[in-house]
Amino acid sequence: MAEMTDERMCAIVSNLVKECENARNEGSADRKRALAYFDGEVTLNGDLPPEPNRSRAVSQDMKAVAMKLLPSILRVILGGDKIGEYVPVGKDDVDGADEATIFINHKIAPEIELKRRVEEAVLDALKLRNGVLKWFYEEKTTVKTTMHKGLSEQEFAALVADDDVEVLEHSAQSDMQEVPGPDGMPQSMPVQTHDVKIKRRHKECGPRLVCVPMEDFLVHPSTVNFATSPCIGENPNNQRLTRSDLVSMGFDPERVAALPIAGARDRDQDEERDVYRMRSEDRQNADAHAMQEIDYYDLLVRIDKDGDGIAELRRLVFAGGIKEEYLFIDEEFDEPNYANIFVRLRQHDWIGDSPCWDAMEIQKIKTQLLRQTLDNLYWQNMPQPILLEGALLDKGDVLSPGFGKPIRLGDQADDVRKAVGFLQVPFFAEKSFNMLAFLDDALADRTGVNDASGGLSPDALQNVTAKASAMIEQQGVGQAEMMVRTVAECLKPVFRGLLKLVVQYQDGPVEIRFQGKPLTFDPRVWNIGMDVTVNTGLGAGTRERDMMVMQMVAGMQQTIVQFMGQENPLIGIDEVYNTAAKTIEAAGIVNVSQYIKKPTPEEAQGYMQKMANKPSPEMEKAQAQAQAKQVEVQANMQARQAEMQAQMQADAAKLQQDGEIRMRQMELDHQLKREQMVAELQLKREQLAAELQLKREQSAAEFAMRASMPQQPNPNTSRVAMGGQAG
Repeated sequence: MAEMTDERMCAIVSNLVKECENARNEGSADRKRALAYFDGEVTLNGDLPPEPNRSRAVSQDMKAVAMKLLPSILRVILGGDKIGEYVPVGKDDVDGADEATIFINHKIAPEIELKRRVEEAVLDALKLRNGVLKWFYEEKTTVKTTMHKGLSEQEFAALVADDDVEVLEHSAQSDMQEVPGPDGMPQSMPVQTHDVKIKRRHKECGPRLVCVPMEDFLVHPSTVNFATSPCIGENPNNQRLTRSDLVSMGFDPERVAALPIAGARDRDQDEERDVYRMRSEDRQNADAHAMQEIDYYDLLVRIDKDGDGIAELRRLVFAGGIKEEYLFIDEEFDEPNYANIFVRLRQHDWIGDSPCWDAMEIQKIKTQLLRQTLDNLYWQNMPQPILLEGALLDKGDVLSPGFGKPIRLGDQADDVRKAVGFLQVPFFAEKSFNMLAFLDDALADRTGVNDASGGLSPDALQNVTAKASAMIEQQGVGQAEMMVRTVAECLKPVFRGLLKLVVQYQDGPVEIRFQGKPLTFDPRVWNIGMDVTVNTGLGAGTRERDMMVMQMVAGMQQTIVQFMGQENPLIGIDEVYNTAAKTIEAAGIVNVSQYIKKPTPEEAQGYMQKMANKPSPEMEKAQAQAQAKQVEVQANMQARQAEMQAQMQADAAKLQQDGEIRMRQMELDHQLKREQMVAELQLKREQLAAELQLKREQSAAEFAMRASMPQQPNPNTSRVAMGGQAG
C-alpha cells in the first residue's frame, strides 16, 4: 500500500475533527446546565425561571455535594509528601525507583503545581463528570524590555555581550566625577556613562501539567478510553492562541504572519474581516497584528500514513485551519499525553459519572419548594391590604405605611377597621420543612453522600445511637473512599508521563535538596517502564479514624516484636518507619521529615549488625539475672556495712553518753558528799554548842541549887572564900 499524502491525511483528520466538535457541542448543553446548577444561577439554566415579584431563592444542593466530597478526596490523595510512588519492575530498578519518587514529588511536582492541577481536574470531574490533565515538555521564548541608566563602561559591555540581548536605544554622556589619582588624592576626571534600553529574549523549558477546559477538549465520540481513541486533542475555544503565542512556541514567524485569523471560513472572508479591523487605531501597528487570534489544533490521531496496514499514533499540530498548508507539526507519538479524571466509572464509555449530577433533579424540586415556602412566609409577614373605595383620603397611607404616619379617613368611613382589612393567606410553610427534610434524605440515598463523606463524624449528631452512627459513617466514608481509589487510578498515567518527560529531556545530572541534604540524581538512567502507585493513605475517613487504625498497626507490630524478637521476617526498620510516618500524616502533618528521619540503607544495615551482635534472649536473661544477683549482693553488703557503721556510731554515742552520765554522777556524788560533810560538820557544831549550852545550864542549875541550900560548915574543911564565875 502506498504512503498516504499529506493532503489525504488532512482530509481524513478534518472529518475526524468535525465529528469531535459535533460531540463537544452536543455535550456543551449538559455542561452548561450543570454549571448553572452548581453556581446557583437563578433560572437554573431556564429549567425553573422565577415568577415576577416572587422569591428568587435557589437551593444549591449540587455544590453542597461537591464541597463535601472534594476535601475528603484531596486530603487523602494530596495530603502526604509522596503523592505518587514508583515501583521497580526489576532488581536494577530499586534505587532508580526511590530516586524517581523523590525527584518527581519534591522537584517536579512543585514546579508544575501538581496539587493545584489535580484539584482543578477533580473539581471538573465533580461538576462536569470529567476532568482532563495534559502533560508535555514546553520550550517557550519570552521577551522582556528593560531600561538601564548610569552604567559604567564595564557594566555596559557585560550587559550587551549576551547574545540574547538586543539594544533598542542607547545614549552615552560624560560626567565629571572624583576618582583616586596616582598619588592617592581625589581628582576630577570625565567619566563616560551609558543609558540603554534593551530587549532580552529568555527561553523557558521544562515539564508542564495543565488542566484542559472541557470546552476546549476534543475527543472522538467512539472513544472508550484515551489510549485507543482515534482522535484526541484540544482546540482552544474560549481563549485562543495569538500569533505572538505561536511565535514564542518556536513556529516560523513568516508562516505565522500569513495565517488567517480565527473565525474566518476562507481567505476572502479573512481579508475582508482583517480590513474592517485595520480601520481602527489599535490595528495600525505590528503589535496589534501579533495579538490576532488564530485557530489552533493540537491533535493525537491514529492513522495509517506509512501504508503498512496498521494505524499508528501521530501528533498533528494545525494553526489557521485543518489544511495541508496549515500543518506545522507531523510526528509519530508513543502514547497519549492526556489523563481522564473521573470520580465514578461508567462502563464502556470515557465519560464518567458524578454524584453531583444525581442531585440536579432534587435541587430543582427543592428550589421550587423553597420559593413557595418563602413566598408563604412573605404573605404572613406582609399581608395584602383590602381597602374600601372612597373610605380613605389617601391610599398611600396604607400602601406605603410608616411609623407614626396617620391613616386619614374620608367622610364615608367612621371606623378604620371597616375601611382597611388584610387578606388572610393560610400558613402551610411549616409543612414544607418536613418535605425539605425528606428531600435531603432522598439526596443522601441517591448520591450516597452524607456529612461523614466530608469528614464530619455522625457522632456529633444528637439523638443517634452508636450503632446507627457507625452505619451512617461507614456509608458516607465508603462512598468517598471508592471515589478516592478511582481518582488514584486515573492519576497513574500522569506520573508515568512525567517520568517519561524527565528521562527523555534531562540532559545531565541534577542536584536537589531533600530533607536538608543535597542529593544528585541522573534521570537518564531510570527505567521509564517502572510502575507507579498513587498513595491513598488510609482511606477517606476522619483523622481520628485514621490515627486509630495506625495505632492498631503499631500495637500489632509491637506484639510481633515481643514474641518473635527484633530479628524477624515480618517487621524491619522500613516497616516501623512507614508506620510512624503514616501516623504523622494521619494527624494532618505533611512534612514528616521534620519529626522523624528515614534511616539510610547504611544506617539500617549498621543497626541490624549491632542487633545481630547482641546475645540471645536466654543469655540476656541469664546475664540480667546474674547482674541482678550481683546488684543484690552488692546491695546487701552495702546494707550490712551501713548497718555496722550505724551500730558502731550508736555504740560510740552510747559510750560517750554513758561516760557523760558517769561523770555527771560522780560530780553529783562528790557534791553530795561535800554537802553531807558540810551538813555533818554543821550538825556536830550545833551538837557541841547544844551540849555546851546544856552543860552551862546544868552548871547554873547546880549552882543555883547549891546556893539555895543552907550551908553547913564542915569541920574538916577550912573556910574558903568562893567567888568568880563557873568554868
